[in-house]
Amino acid sequence: MKRTRFPHLTFAMLAMVFLLTFSFLQTRQAAAKPILKTAELEEIRQEISLLNLLRGLYLTKDQINQMLILAEKAREIRESMKKSFEADEESILSTFADLRESLYLDPGKEKVAQEKAKVLDKRIKDAVGNSQDRIFALEQEAATVLTLAQISILEDFKPCLIPPKDFQNPVRVGQAAGDGGLTAKLADLIHATPRDVWKERGSLLIQNISDKMEIELGMMSPEMKSDTKRRLEKISQKVLDCSDVDYVLKRHALAGEFLLINSKKALKHGHKKTGEVARWLLSDNACKVLPRWLKTLGNPSSSEIAQIDEELPVGASTLELGAKATELIKKLYNQRKNTNSLPSLKELNVPIKEASEKGDRNLLADVTLKAIDRLVAVKADPPAVRALAQIARQISHGTGFPLLNPNHDPYGFSADLRASIDNGNPAHACRNIRVLIDTLRRFKPRV
Repeated sequence: MKRTRFPHLTFAMLAMVFLLTFSFLQTRQAAAKPILKTAELEEIRQEISLLNLLRGLYLTKDQINQMLILAEKAREIRESMKKSFEADEESILSTFADLRESLYLDPGKEKVAQEKAKVLDKRIKDAVGNSQDRIFALEQEAATVLTLAQISILEDFKPCLIPPKDFQNPVRVGQAAGDGGLTAKLADLIHATPRDVWKERGSLLIQNISDKMEIELGMMSPEMKSDTKRRLEKISQKVLDCSDVDYVLKRHALAGEFLLINSKKALKHGHKKTGEVARWLLSDNACKVLPRWLKTLGNPSSSEIAQIDEELPVGASTLELGAKATELIKKLYNQRKNTNSLPSLKELNVPIKEASEKGDRNLLADVTLKAIDRLVAVKADPPAVRALAQIARQISHGTGFPLLNPNHDPYGFSADLRASIDNGNPAHACRNIRVLIDTLRRFKPRV
């Protein structure tokens, strides 16, 4: 037998052939049997996202039941539209296939196929559009079932496998209207504004809104700016004229009017374009998920959600605020303790302690303010200015609106507070801040 000169090369070549053959067989096997069922995986992903959303919405059982009825109606609309084309499925596919094949031929030979496909395409778009219009009406009804905070969460929600951390806290339901849902927050702010404050400062708020619209949409002509301001003033007046009861019923619609240009409500082929409420809560997936969600998970009652909203913590706890107020009063008192007109420190602090233990933020602000007033009456100095500024910020937080947020400053209150703090005359500064505090306290509590 003749021996090869390089036996190790022969072995290497055989090994390479084996590896290539094995790789080829694996490739053929993979092609014959897909590793993942893409449609099934996407369905699971959608269900996960919806469940994450539901965990952040904290729907009541009554809301879920109402939403399920509307979701079933939406599914029936979609099924009815699909069935209207099932009998013609082969003809529809054939028409579009003919157009495709005609485009491989000489130019001009596709005309007949184009006209036939164009008519059929319009029929399909009209059927889909009409269904969209009906589902849009259901979405409008669904929006009345949800709170503004819940709608805000829906509009900001992005599909996810792992939800944001704040979705794990039911307080999110109360915070959302402040974090997102800007038009709802704007309507709430205007409705809460005292009439004389609006008369004096409302134009500043309108100007701020107009400026932000211009940043978003691009430079506006003077005529467009003027028209925009007029429309915003008209909508604002409608909000102001509502009684508290009427506003609760109408605020979703009123908030929507502030979206003078709303891409989410744009027409699609002449039909209504549905939004996030329909996408998530009126979907076929929702019809499957909501009944199981209702059975397997407990849900807070509507009264519990209202309580969450009312007791929404802002920053420190009431006890912490009370402790800080007590410390503040003590420092101011020690600078004035030789004055006979002052009561004992204990007498000043007892109401603060009681209010903080009750968990009543508004009462805590009131009794702290009364104590500071008595101390300022003895002497107005920079520490007193800072103490009043702190109370002003606490009262502003309590309204639920960014009245003293320098980044928003809707009515210019933040600028006024800053000017008072920087005032070289403590007596004037204390008087100005005290007037500001009285104005802030007159804002209606959040609905």
